[in-house]
Amino acid sequence: MKQSELIEQLISISKRLNDQAREYQAIDLEKLRLRPNAESWNVLEIFDHLNQYIEIYNQHFADSLKKAKAKQIDKEITRGYFGNTFIKMMEPKEDGDIKKMNTFKSKNPMGKNLDQRVIQQFIDLNTEMIDYLNKSKSLDIQNVKCKLAIPVLKLKLSDAFQFIIAHNQRHFLLIRENLN
Repeated sequence: MKQSELIEQLISISKRLNDQAREYQAIDLEKLRLRPNAESWNVLEIFDHLNQYIEIYNQHFADSLKKAKAKQIDKEITRGYFGNTFIKMMEPKEDGDIKKMNTFKSKNPMGKNLDQRVIQQFIDLNTEMIDYLNKSKSLDIQNVKCKLAIPVLKLKLSDAFQFIIAHNQRHFLLIRENLN
């Protein structure tokens, strides 16, 4: 897949997630606060978790885009070793199955008193990320590194975009399960 195709695909996914989030804003607050079980996050907590990460990554995207050089040709996307590993770990499987993972304690939203504003915050942050994707269209996002939430590692910017969007998709599947 060419870089331009990847960016368009990621923009399309992100716009679709925004559309779904807008639908969730209309759901009754009490339903959004229901937990599938005592250990699981409710829908609002999932959005808060997503927001914590998107906020971090958006800053890293902004920093990386400032360092990126102009794209000379529309190259085929190649993932780095760590990028490929992390993206595959995060991506939902084709059957919708997701591997359970633990989050960092600092990113665990369990027990926060949240309302629908957290969904609007997601839409705003995700729209900002779409803006970064649009800005990246004319830049070489394979030859610039991007920090992760784990500061010791960096990925290609193209991998970092794929990683956070896979993270978003993964959690939207959890939201759908919670609401069913």
